[in-house]
Amino acid sequence: HPAEAIRLNATASHGASSFAMATGPIDDTVEGLFCLDFVTGDLTCYVLNPRTGRGAGLYKTNVTADLAPEKGKAPAYTLVTGGISITAGTTGNARPALSVIYVADANTGVVAGYSLDWNKQAVAAGTAQTGILKRVFYEKARAELRE
Repeated sequence: HPAEAIRLNATASHGASSFAMATGPIDDTVEGLFCLDFVTGDLTCYVLNPRTGRGAGLYKTNVTADLAPEKGKAPAYTLVTGGISITAGTTGNARPALSVIYVADANTGVVAGYSLDWNKQAVAAGTAQTGILKRVFYEKARAELRE
């Protein structure tokens, strides 16, 4: 009996002292590359067109408004992606991506999550997309911060 094909999905993340990146699914055919520059606070998502291998999406935000560093300290960011499938609140051809990118400042314990709206039909038409990474989650992870 031939073995059944098993589809493996994986995300990856890696960071250094001033830069981190992670991958996460945008739709069922493509992943995004999320890059965070600790120096500027810029969070960018790059998406390739799976048909052409060229840029299909560029989304940005700056996390410093949500994750203000402690006075006198450089931020100590960490990030991971998480999966989500939101169906409510969609309009037109744009749908929420299948990932949320979570960014935390280890010094403050504050976590913010960001996502984007993705138009799969625009990719099929070869139209590049740009937009804002929208904050969809915010929490103070340390108990003493919540009190």
